[in-house]
Amino acid sequence: MSACPGLFAPVVAKDGNLSRLRIPGGRLNVSQIQVIAQLTGQIQITNRANLQIRGQEISWTRQQHLQELGLAHPQLDHLRNLMVSPMAGLDPQAIFDPWALVLAWQDFTQAQPELAQVSPKFSVGFDGGEQMAITGFTNDLLLSAEILHRQVYLRLYICGVDGEIVILPSQAIATLAAFTQVYGEYCQAHRSHKTPRLRDLIDHWGLGKYLGKVNQRLDLEWAAAKRQPLALIPGPQPVGIYVQKDGNYAIGVGATLGNLSGSQFLGIGAIAATYGTGEIRLTPWQNLLVPGLGEENLPLVQQELARLELSYDPQAIAHRISACVGSQGCSAALSDTWADAQLLIKNLEDQSSFRDLTIHLSGCHKLCGRNSPKHLTLVATGQGQYQAELNQLD
Repeated sequence: MSACPGLFAPVVAKDGNLSRLRIPGGRLNVSQIQVIAQLTGQIQITNRANLQIRGQEISWTRQQHLQELGLAHPQLDHLRNLMVSPMAGLDPQAIFDPWALVLAWQDFTQAQPELAQVSPKFSVGFDGGEQMAITGFTNDLLLSAEILHRQVYLRLYICGVDGEIVILPSQAIATLAAFTQVYGEYCQAHRSHKTPRLRDLIDHWGLGKYLGKVNQRLDLEWAAAKRQPLALIPGPQPVGIYVQKDGNYAIGVGATLGNLSGSQFLGIGAIAATYGTGEIRLTPWQNLLVPGLGEENLPLVQQELARLELSYDPQAIAHRISACVGSQGCSAALSDTWADAQLLIKNLEDQSSFRDLTIHLSGCHKLCGRNSPKHLTLVATGQGQYQAELNQLD
């Protein structure tokens, strides 16, 4: 399996059809949750805060229903990779709420059929300065808020590299559009057996040539600023209880290896409807957040999560281990990484010395499912056999 799945274009994996629901910014309401939960008995949160449905054929009628609910676009679904902090608009430490830009960018891309040329892996991120930052995750284009001259600006990172460009929020959509359109034209001109990634363009042209072509399209001046290092290492899964700027609470709920049963997903939706705002937020850490909880309702929410057998314990080792699908679903994998990861979790759960360790298990050298460095990466060389790669991240 090498293609990138969507809802209207599922790919065939070893365990059957693989469909992906791209959820811009990871936000889902109760109506959407209820429909998704009816699709399958098993749901997987991806590391772009999307959802995967494995081993199920989704009927045309249900595809249409999902589209009506805002969960798909038949021609441009692959442009819906939009990453944002799950605490956007809620974090008391944030300096900017990027949600209006997320929605504006989504609306823009869905109205531009020529952008269908870009890679399905193309991803745009918006960081508002939240403590639960997404800056450590891989995005092709990332706008990160900062204060300059007592005003909010957005610094542009291109494939993780600071282009020394800062813009006003009002310039964001035009700037992203120009960068994406130049990239789309490059894809059209250089298409071979696979669509070039944005990093392929930069390797070919160099960043300077890319910036020059983009600048020809923009009727604005970029404010050059001193380079700022990008934090490349995301923290552990945001699991636990967090205070919102309005005094309410959000609770981060763990999903072991990103997996939830349909009944658990439906149960979380019921919690959000009964005690919260009727919304959940998926995260690129492959878990989810339930926002808008009053302090008086936290004990009831905790009881409901226990009934669903879901953890919100930030110290649990399960929330620091990730894995690709492995040989259960991928013919390229050399080991059953999910089963091996479950065994690793069981063996380490009582070992307090591993509490700060992040681990990823990959079924082959392609490192699918790992979009950020981990302290320890285990790459399968055979069934149950792995080569260890250590990283000093702190």
